[in-house]
Amino acid sequence: MNLDIIIRYLDGLSTAEESVKVEEWLQANSRNKSYFKKVKTALLSIDDYQSLAKLDVNKDWEIIEKRILQLKNSESTRHNVFSSLIFRIAASVTIILALGATFYLINTNQNTKLTDQYYEFVVPAGQKSEVNLIDGTKVWINAGSTLRLPNTFASNNRDVWLEGEAFFDVTKNTHKPFIVHTSDINIKVLGTTFNVRAYHDEDLIETTLIEGKVLLQKISETGRKLGDEMSLEPDHKAVYFKTKDAYVTEALKKDIPEPLKVRKILISKPVDTEITTSWKEGKLMFENEKLEDIAKRLERYYGVKIRIDNEELKQFRYTGTIKKISIEQTIKALQIATSFDFAINDNEILISKRLQN
Repeated sequence: MNLDIIIRYLDGLSTAEESVKVEEWLQANSRNKSYFKKVKTALLSIDDYQSLAKLDVNKDWEIIEKRILQLKNSESTRHNVFSSLIFRIAASVTIILALGATFYLINTNQNTKLTDQYYEFVVPAGQKSEVNLIDGTKVWINAGSTLRLPNTFASNNRDVWLEGEAFFDVTKNTHKPFIVHTSDINIKVLGTTFNVRAYHDEDLIETTLIEGKVLLQKISETGRKLGDEMSLEPDHKAVYFKTKDAYVTEALKKDIPEPLKVRKILISKPVDTEITTSWKEGKLMFENEKLEDIAKRLERYYGVKIRIDNEELKQFRYTGTIKKISIEQTIKALQIATSFDFAINDNEILISKRLQN
C-alpha cells in the first residue's frame, strides 16, 4: 500500500476508491494493521514521533518529504509543531533508523549493533550520545560505554544492560519497572532520574540518585539475586566495591559514613550530585583528586592516551572544573597548578617532571 494513500485516508482526504483499498488492505493481515498503526501514531501524536523510526525510510522518504511540504503550509497548531519536528530530523535524515523495533536514536556518534533480540549502543572514548526510548525514557551514554536494549520490552518490565556510565531519566510506569543490569548490581526504578557508573575496568559501581527512588539488588555471576533490596533516596549515592583493590577517592571516603567493605552496597551521606553528573553537560568536575585518576577520566573524555612518568606527579591533587576546552588547554590548566612538562603526539600525551634549569 502506498504511504501517500494511507496519509490521505487518515486525514480524511482520500477518494472513495482509495478508502476502499485501504480498508481491504487493513483486513488482509496483521502486519498491515501494525504498519497502519505506526503511521497513525506518528501523525497524531508528537510524543510518539519516534514511531517514524519504524518506517522504511529509504523506501518511503519521498512520500514523507511531500508530507513535510503539506504540513509546512498548514495553519493547524498540531501540524505546525509536527512539521518543525520533521524538519529538524530531516536535516539529518540518516539519524532515523529503520529498526523495525522499539528505539529511536538521536545522536549517531556511536557504533551500533542490531540482532534479532537486542540493539546495542557502543560509545567510543572521546564521545557521548543521547538515546530516546519509545516509552519516553531518555538515556545519556558517556564515553567508553555500551548500553544494550531488547528490541521490544517485555510485558512486565523494561530491562537494559549497561557497561560504562549513563544518566537515565526514566518515564514512570507503575506496571513495568525499569531495570538497569550491571555486572554485580541491578538498579530497579518506576520513574526517576539517576546516574550509573559501572565500567568493566573499574572495581566499583556507583549509583547516584537525583530524583525519585531506586532499589538496588546484588546479583551473582549467573544473575541470581543475593540478599535483600536496598533503597536509595535523592541526593545520595550507592557504592559497591567489587574487589579489595578498588581505588577510593578522598571525596568518596568523605561521602561514605561507614567502614568501606567489599561486595556490599554502601549508602552515602547527602552529596553534591552535580559532581557526578557534570559529564552530561560537557563538564568534568574534580574534588581533591589525584592527577593519575584525573588522567584516566581525561582519557575517556577526550579519547586520548595519557602517560605520567613520575610517581610524585601522579599524587598531586586537584579541585576544579573543566568545561568544553581542548585536551591541550586542559593539560595547560593543570600545569598552572603543578609544575610539569608535557608533550602531545597525535592522541598520546606524556606528562613528565619539569627539568630544573
